[in-house]
Amino acid sequence: MSFIVRYPKNSSHWEMGLLFGRENLELSEKLGIEPFKEASDDALYLASRIEKVLLKFYPEILEEIRGIAHSSGYPYEVVLSNIVFCGSMQHYRCLAFLFRGSESYLALNYELDEKYKVFRFTHVRHPRGANASIGNGDCYIGLSDGINEKGLAITGTSISRSIVGIGISPQLLIRMILEKCSSAEEALRLMKEVTHLLRWNYLLCDGRKAFRVEVCGARDVAIREIKDDSYVVGNHTGEIEEAPERVRRVYEYLRGLKSFNIDVIKDILRNHEYNVCNHSSFPTIWSSIYCPDSCRAWVAPGRPCENEYVDISWQ
Repeated sequence: MSFIVRYPKNSSHWEMGLLFGRENLELSEKLGIEPFKEASDDALYLASRIEKVLLKFYPEILEEIRGIAHSSGYPYEVVLSNIVFCGSMQHYRCLAFLFRGSESYLALNYELDEKYKVFRFTHVRHPRGANASIGNGDCYIGLSDGINEKGLAITGTSISRSIVGIGISPQLLIRMILEKCSSAEEALRLMKEVTHLLRWNYLLCDGRKAFRVEVCGARDVAIREIKDDSYVVGNHTGEIEEAPERVRRVYEYLRGLKSFNIDVIKDILRNHEYNVCNHSSFPTIWSSIYCPDSCRAWVAPGRPCENEYVDISWQ
């Protein structure tokens, strides 16, 4: 189940937390599930250490988490633990893409066993004193992909579920980058400065430059500038030549195409011959496309072969 959450313009993070807490509580009650899981003593302790990292780099998000706790009636420490670790236990099998034609595009086919998630959110945010953004996620207020009003787009794919540091989760890092950074270069500086929770791949594009960032350790990132007209990354380390067969086959398929526009890209993301649109036990559960040059976002809620892409408005 997919939902669009639109936050009022010029909202504080506390106000956005209040709104999301109510939305999440209402949806959870309708579906008969707990909005937040019980947290062990170990999880609470580790979350308190991550809280100190967030206090340094992203204190606004802690105010948002307090707002969620207030409006949902759950202890702040439990909500904090659920949010900072969300995404660390599931295994994702996603494909992220860069396309260059007359305009640049980032895209993501997001794959996950449906049993792990009940609903997914498209967030349209206009936070006070920060960049507006459109992004998708199934980790509460975190994002797996998105674009901001400055034309910076970012996607992420997991490498490992093993925790590598007392740091910021990929979902919260993407959220922070979109709120605080205006260019890919700014995002790279931030990614080199923070401590990371998990090993992860990111693609970034601001219409001028594009990069792949591979998080190898808590404070260890490998950065590659992408100059190709097309690029794909999955759940792997190293170069494409070292990637799983599926990624290599998709890359060769893309190299055989002559040009890219939004219609061509939608067809690529729906492709079954090269298993771009995945119907395995880890199916494609949503698909998103971002154009940094025009600051536009399209989302297909579910498999893109079965659902139309929705042009998400900023209003």
